[in-house]
Amino acid sequence: MLPALYRLTAALLIVHEVDAGYWREWDVLRLPGGVALFLALHVPLALAFLWGAEQVATGGRGARAMALAIAAAGLATLGVHGTLLALGGREFASAPSLVVLALVALSAPALLVAALRAGRRAAAMRA
Repeated sequence: MLPALYRLTAALLIVHEVDAGYWREWDVLRLPGGVALFLALHVPLALAFLWGAEQVATGGRGARAMALAIAAAGLATLGVHGTLLALGGREFASAPSLVVLALVALSAPALLVAALRAGRRAAAMRA
């Protein structure tokens, strides 16, 4: 279950970042450096997503940590955009944007639970 939830949550976060480009998230969040910094930040993020997918697929040592990181990124995304929407922001309020955020709201907690359970199983096997 962990690999499928990782792939789903990572894919939804990637789609959200495409949506973030549409909404010019660097302006919404007043990111210094604008689009250039926004894009530069996404290079290490993309590498981390890909490395994490490899770790999860192969059962590598970083699988659980990356699953937890992706789950946390999903929850952080919900926090940031939930706050923006609650404050009356119109960005990310379109139906497609809200569907992606709603799906992240389902997948990120499920990934978190799966990663925590995987950690408990691994610890029990070592004991």
